[in-house]
Amino acid sequence: MTFKLTLLVCLAAILGGCQSPFPRSDYEKPDDIKHVASHQEQRRLAFDGGFIALKRGEPYVTYPYWRWDVPNVNVGMYICNLAPHYRLSKSVAYWDEDEQVFKKWVDETGTYIESALADLGYDIKKTRESYFKDQAARPSAELLLAMKITDIKFNLCYAHSAFLGQYMDRSAGNGEVTVEWEIWDSIREVLLGSYTTKGYAEVDDLVQAGDKAVFVKAVRDAAVNLGRSQWFYDIMTTMNPIDLLPATQFEKLVISNAEKMYYKPIQDRYAIARRAIISVRSEGEKYNAGFFINSTGFALTSAQTVGDAKRVQIMDVNGTKYQAKVLRVDHRRGVALIQADITNNRALPIASDDYAEMLTDVYAIGTPFGNSYRATITKGIISNHRYSVFQGIGYIQASIPTAPGYSGGPLIDEYGNVIGITADMSPNRQESTFSRFIPIHDALKALNIELETDSFK
Repeated sequence: MTFKLTLLVCLAAILGGCQSPFPRSDYEKPDDIKHVASHQEQRRLAFDGGFIALKRGEPYVTYPYWRWDVPNVNVGMYICNLAPHYRLSKSVAYWDEDEQVFKKWVDETGTYIESALADLGYDIKKTRESYFKDQAARPSAELLLAMKITDIKFNLCYAHSAFLGQYMDRSAGNGEVTVEWEIWDSIREVLLGSYTTKGYAEVDDLVQAGDKAVFVKAVRDAAVNLGRSQWFYDIMTTMNPIDLLPATQFEKLVISNAEKMYYKPIQDRYAIARRAIISVRSEGEKYNAGFFINSTGFALTSAQTVGDAKRVQIMDVNGTKYQAKVLRVDHRRGVALIQADITNNRALPIASDDYAEMLTDVYAIGTPFGNSYRATITKGIISNHRYSVFQGIGYIQASIPTAPGYSGGPLIDEYGNVIGITADMSPNRQESTFSRFIPIHDALKALNIELETDSFK
């Protein structure tokens, strides 16, 4: 029986073709970027992790039975995937079977990505010097890199003895991955964009964990192609990467706001004013904050909250939900205008001057730690006014404890007038004892909104 099987394998090898079930796709690699290391204004970057985003039930690996279906793999006296369900077939795995295995492999790709970019001359902060130390402290760098693997197409050979039919715990193969990379500016707290590359890898000789080697080598190749791209080079070498975001140009929008400025202590009106606060559901079932600026459903929130959505769900302080259209988004300034299908809602008055003196009492309102804590208010003082000459962007700095969920919420003065909007926070940022706020009139200018209100007369 063993002799007949060996003869059959040899005969098939002579008559069979050489086509791979998942052939390598043709794609053009980006040109090499020269002299990166000598660039004086290079940014520093750290890899911050990744995940796989394949669709459930999507084929991603074939386990060919015949050796020639896995090009260049040296099997010697072994046969690929010698098991009943592989015989005379190209067995296919669908995504959901090995998800946990691949998840572990993703966690180990960091050093390969770092080395790929460092070899191209980029300033990469390597964070894996100590396991326990690295678990306690997240990467600290001006830019953070993350990856999302959107496609996997592998041909894998798991070796069996041609004579004994025994599994030999060795594997090889080839394959391709498609990776969507994102870069987060941790200083300015803004997403700088995304870029997609592919990576290819081959493991010719049967070795232990050969399947894992194919995966990490393919991801490394995708990282090399990222480093060769003009997009990545520009972000790493531009003095202010936020300048690479496209400037938005909106037509002037006049919004009627009859809410006059408050001149009594906020404690006298907060029960009414808080009804203008909303929670805005962002992607991933998370909530950030926002606030109405007039009585016909117009509201401001953060650009990070709405992302690229056309519509979002909001919730008022009473728990009533509404749908809202996303009308305008300015990612450079980090603000967005939405309009809910609601009328006669409460609105917050906008301060005629958003410059607050140092040590002035101010309040931030947000939705920290989930929607159950909507319209939470915290108090602090103005601690500084920050301005970047190069970026032309200013911030209000206040010693107010905030946390994820405050983004897009209002900063109000001691009377309840809006002077700022809580700036977008890094997804990795935890509670802080001070925060940055976008001056309200900067936000209105970025969105080209003009408010008609009696308080300006």
